Amino acid sequence: MPSLTLKKLLAIATVYSIFCWVGFVARGDYYHKQSDQFYYLSLADSLRETGEMKARIAIEGEEGTIPPTANTGIALLMYPLSSLSFDAVCISLSVFYLILHLSSVFPLSRLLLHFGVSAKISHWVILLYFLSFPLTLYKLRPVNEGASFALIHWFLYFLFVDRKRYWFLLFALLAPIFRVHIVATELAALATSIFNRSKQVALRAIASIGASVAGLGIYSLLFPFHQKGLGQPLERESVIVPAILETAVALLHLMVPESAFTLAFGDQRRAVETLLGLLALIAVLYSFLRNLRKESNKELHFFGLAVFGFSVLFLLGSTTVIARFFTVAYFWILLALVVFFNQLSPKAATFFSGALIALNVALVAAFLSTKTTNPLYREFEDVKKLAPKAKDYAHVYFDPEFRFNSRFLYGYLRRPAWVLDKLPPEERFVYVSREPSRVLKKLSFCKSEIFRADALSLVNFDCAPR
Repeated sequence: MPSLTLKKLLAIATVYSIFCWVGFVARGDYYHKQSDQFYYLSLADSLRETGEMKARIAIEGEEGTIPPTANTGIALLMYPLSSLSFDAVCISLSVFYLILHLSSVFPLSRLLLHFGVSAKISHWVILLYFLSFPLTLYKLRPVNEGASFALIHWFLYFLFVDRKRYWFLLFALLAPIFRVHIVATELAALATSIFNRSKQVALRAIASIGASVAGLGIYSLLFPFHQKGLGQPLERESVIVPAILETAVALLHLMVPESAFTLAFGDQRRAVETLLGLLALIAVLYSFLRNLRKESNKELHFFGLAVFGFSVLFLLGSTTVIARFFTVAYFWILLALVVFFNQLSPKAATFFSGALIALNVALVAAFLSTKTTNPLYREFEDVKKLAPKAKDYAHVYFDPEFRFNSRFLYGYLRRPAWVLDKLPPEERFVYVSREPSRVLKKLSFCKSEIFRADALSLVNFDCAPR
């Protein structure tokens, strides 16, 4: 492939990412079922109005509880924007995350240069990473991932490349409040320093772990949380085999989204995903292990293997395996795959990289030319239309059938919402339902204002004695 300068790589990544962002905003894909951004926005609202970070969306049946984890950094980013509308908050943060995402071109390219990766392989890896449709969408969502991974990339740059400065400590201090993935990176850096007998990197890695622990400690003092443990383990009769299969599929979904497999293979999707994912996993591990025996780049391959390994270990404390858990290792996974195909044949590396890039470009084209596939789209649009009609009552209730879609009610009404399973004690409240006739009949003695949209209705009830 022709030689590409850093500016050209950044320009290509920018054009692709902007197209993703345009589709992301135009389709309204900054929300999805039970999306966490509604919860984080409630924390930001609480912080702005009361000075405390407490949930206004019920968790475990209680409103006003402190967060269950320390990974609430996104709420701090939402805090200065929280007086704006939900759409404005999400779109503003997605622009900020787009800039953070593109800023990673510099540290990642310099990292590969530092470890002596050839220009051809380096360019392919950078292009594959920043022209990844699933990855870009992960990073645009107004949750914790976008900030977390940009901080990790700059952390690695200052840890390995620019050793004259100590900025890596600042990034290590901040990153854990978004996601604890940086710990996998820090442990991998420490293991690599031991493998490579680098005392300087070992001391810096240990210092960064201390900074991350200190960061979490300071943050938990300022904004308490009630962590009950590292999560529930994977509940299976045999953990190893299912975990390997799920890891393989999650790895594949970073390269090709699940929806593309559903469209192409239908009912056979799972079998195809598992087969291709296992082949990719084998290729990645083979590439890492094979290159550990070579003098050139062995430090980099050991580090990539360690990041991947610690990411997998973290999953043992989770209830599920999803693609975003591997985002921290995805750059190193791509490096292993490109090196694997390049060692088979330079033409094979070119074909693999070119085909994957072409697929991701096609995915963006399809993304821009189609409407959202979100099953809640109609209800979401209805809530947007009805929200201005809601009276400024303190309580919002909704139909029990609406239970699993309740989170985005907060996004537009900005008040706690509860299931209406019995007549509420409040005299004035807002009610949202697909069909409110039953409740209207029960509360016929109340004054009511009814507003209807396509799939939903909103009723302002005033049951105060006259």
